[in-house]
Amino acid sequence: MNVLLWTGGKDCLFSYYKIISKGEKIDICICLLNKDGRTFNHNLKKEIIDKQADAIGMPPILYITTPFSTFSVDDYDIKEKFRMMFSLLYKLNKTMKIDNIITGQTMSEYTLLIKKACEKLKINNINPLFMHDKKASIIEFLNLGFQAIIIRTESMVDKKWLGEKIDLNNKEFFEYISDKNSRFLEGFHTLVIDGPIFLKRLEIIESRPLIKDGISILDILKIETISKLDI
Repeated sequence: MNVLLWTGGKDCLFSYYKIISKGEKIDICICLLNKDGRTFNHNLKKEIIDKQADAIGMPPILYITTPFSTFSVDDYDIKEKFRMMFSLLYKLNKTMKIDNIITGQTMSEYTLLIKKACEKLKINNINPLFMHDKKASIIEFLNLGFQAIIIRTESMVDKKWLGEKIDLNNKEFFEYISDKNSRFLEGFHTLVIDGPIFLKRLEIIESRPLIKDGISILDILKIETISKLDI
């Protein structure tokens, strides 16, 4: 069975696109929720992921709740994080008999934790973006026609970017990620709202900013799917 870890952001969606473009099949998607019922890091409600899945026509999504809260992931040390990830994948493998776990992200602590857990469990981890240049991956993604909204910024990123749409027309975004001294590439997360594999596009109707400890999150209160024939 081929399992894709899903967040709704640019990296997992780009990995999904690369896999299906080769004619390979994803059997099921796994979306990890924190104890607040929202996705890791991206802080998206389950209903938003469901809307996105409908817009794309994705495989079934299995939601799994973890002990983390929205802002507390970093409160756990690396050994505890690995123990939780290993336990999660061990249980999934017992029920699903996983052949491959597909992930996104070019390089992060999260990526390495999954790789290490998969090695222990003898599960193949496929990451089409692993060790790729982040800037080059984003440009390739946008050149394909994908569009995304920045829904979380870390403390090193100006909160003015929260809610900003990134696509080929956003010249300021390209200037910002081209700055060699900028840590921008390390400090933002997105929700993908449109692209070449979307049957419908997503439109955010209502949202509000949430800010805590330097982290800014776009809390999406209402989102709709729109027929692409109406564009």
